[in-house]
Amino acid sequence: MLWLSIWWATASAADPYAIRTQQLFDGEDFVGPATVVIEGETIVAVHLGNDSPPTDLPIVELGDATLTPGLIDAHQHFMSVPLPHVMNIEKYGWGKIAEEYMSSLASNREATLRAGVTSVVDLASQDNQGAGFRNRLQSRIRGPDWYTSGPAFTARGGHPQGTIFYGMHDLEEHAVVVVRGTAEHMQDEVDAVIDGGADIVKVVYDSGSSWSESLPVPDLDLLRVVVARAHERDRWVTAHVTTEEEALAVLQIGVDALEHAFVFSDDSPALALMVERQTLWTPTLSVFAGSLFPHEPLPVIQASVRRAHEAGVPIAAGTDFPSSGGWDMGADLHGELALLEGAGLDRGDVLAAATTRAAAKAHGQQIGQIAPGYRADLVAWQGDLESGELGVDRVQQVWQAGTALLQDGDIDPRFESQFRRMNFIPSPYAYYDDTAGVVFGANISHFDIANTGVAATLTVNWSLDNARLLSLFVAPPSPIPKVATTAVLAYDDMPKPWFGGGNDTRSSDKESYRDHWTFVSVDGDYGASRTLGVRTQLQNQVRFGVDDGAPGAGGTTAYTQLEVGPYHDTRDSQTEPWRGSRQELSLHTAVPGASAQLYYGGRLDLRGYVTPIPWYTLAARVVVRQVGPETPFFAQPEFGGAAFGRGYASDRFVDRLLVGGQLEVRGRVFAPFHAVLFADVGQVAPGWSELTTDGFHASVGSGLRWRFNANAVLAWDFGFGLDDPASDWTLVFRPAHTF
Repeated sequence: MLWLSIWWATASAADPYAIRTQQLFDGEDFVGPATVVIEGETIVAVHLGNDSPPTDLPIVELGDATLTPGLIDAHQHFMSVPLPHVMNIEKYGWGKIAEEYMSSLASNREATLRAGVTSVVDLASQDNQGAGFRNRLQSRIRGPDWYTSGPAFTARGGHPQGTIFYGMHDLEEHAVVVVRGTAEHMQDEVDAVIDGGADIVKVVYDSGSSWSESLPVPDLDLLRVVVARAHERDRWVTAHVTTEEEALAVLQIGVDALEHAFVFSDDSPALALMVERQTLWTPTLSVFAGSLFPHEPLPVIQASVRRAHEAGVPIAAGTDFPSSGGWDMGADLHGELALLEGAGLDRGDVLAAATTRAAAKAHGQQIGQIAPGYRADLVAWQGDLESGELGVDRVQQVWQAGTALLQDGDIDPRFESQFRRMNFIPSPYAYYDDTAGVVFGANISHFDIANTGVAATLTVNWSLDNARLLSLFVAPPSPIPKVATTAVLAYDDMPKPWFGGGNDTRSSDKESYRDHWTFVSVDGDYGASRTLGVRTQLQNQVRFGVDDGAPGAGGTTAYTQLEVGPYHDTRDSQTEPWRGSRQELSLHTAVPGASAQLYYGGRLDLRGYVTPIPWYTLAARVVVRQVGPETPFFAQPEFGGAAFGRGYASDRFVDRLLVGGQLEVRGRVFAPFHAVLFADVGQVAPGWSELTTDGFHASVGSGLRWRFNANAVLAWDFGFGLDDPASDWTLVFRPAHTF
């Protein structure tokens, strides 16, 4: 009946209604029984005690529940996923992370609302993400109101660019602003951040005490310019600090708020300034309750917070999620409130820290209080909130801007579709191959099958003469720490070209043949560190139904191959590799007793990427492959085809040694399309002594990339082989970058 009364009373956000409670916390104090009148998105009246609203209003009766303003997490990173998942990505799988980003962070949005969190302050968000996410929140999806600082101002190589963002190139480029140059330049940078939607400006002044290393800090004179310009634009400035000395430095240039706790000296000038200026302090105690960073013991940190609170410093509640270390963004704020109580704040002060105090970071928005003119962001809690523990299980109802979103702890059925997980992508395509003809295909990807964390992609190709290629790629969570596992199963009976092998074949030598293949491959990737690892691959191939006269004809043959090798990779595996490099050396051998022939070989693969300007990348690759004399033709290196030697047909040049390189220029045309210019060069030979300077073949071309997200790219390349451009050309489709 309570649910029905709430639904009836709030069915239309424009219709006025009232909420009656036996206990009201208005953002500052518990004031006892009250009735709150709401019209549209706004609180229009608060009747204390037995005062009653007009009798013709629908009334939601909360009984003995407590009504408070919606909670505000004053420091977190909403675009992030839980740290335990990221730190154990092999165990939990990357599929769930892909699903979360495809779903506009549905888990974060739902978790916060279930916890009574109606607003969040995101400190250091990417400049190329924030506006789009805020637009979705305001138009198409439900979630907490999102306030942001935009990119953080820091020193080049300082925190977070040189620490937690290191190697994550999108974040290095788009989630920080480097403090450098002239005062006019920094004023322009502040203007750009605010014009991009920043509600507050964040600066970072961290010399590295939490990182056990020395870090560069911004020039204080330029930082002073940042603070002054932000104030001219009517924005607060908050500063990330980790020591009293850092706090004093930024207080002296006029910041309005401080992030993270630190220990005060006996006669602390920083504390005196904080009290004098009423500097808002968000200590993020959840970070100090964990072991992610070196820090003073939690009781020491809590004592520092207690001292500041007793001296009169306003305290706000913020988790610094995901550094808070929990699985649930909303529940982490309840944990932060409990830690603040452990630091000596009473229940009213703790709730004020997550409402009235935290609202100061929201650029003048009328949130965080229950008073006329304030937005109707409200939470109904089970029982009298002056006693008992805080927790998500006590949150019963949540209203956001006057609309009831949570009823009896569950998302209102009217809005469930806005939290639906998106984890399925079908990608149809078609292309022409001069051997197989017109080919129709599709990639069908699912990133979290049956909520298991298993990601899979099914590729289906079918040609007009009824040839098929079926491939299933599976990436399951791994039971082995630091080892990512993947598997591929495939069947292939597509027509294939054969030019006879060697480095001197001509396009006119081409013959077509059909055979049938089954292919099974299992990969294990051990990440020894952030950049070093070892990759192991075991694959089995069975060939049957071979046309007479085809290379290697002769019944059914099976091959099992083991490949092992170390690699060094500075690219970011979670985002487009706009910068960095990868070097890999591997050796392979046929497994005795499981292969028709015994053979061996090795491969050196060097790749590098530089981005001189954002979204424009120069990518280069050098490959050397060599195999032994008994290696079957299909396992020998080739130049030509979709991966290497675009412009020449598959298997155009085949021999036991390949030396070659690739060069690409990639640039964004307009989102989501990117263009590519490329050149490939290579030579095959029986051995090193047969290589010649005039034996290299070259191809050039251009292509289009349809970039769904950071890890999903469809690629079309049109290339010409320079040996005979009239006959040596290919149109290639790939569900990924070439390298």
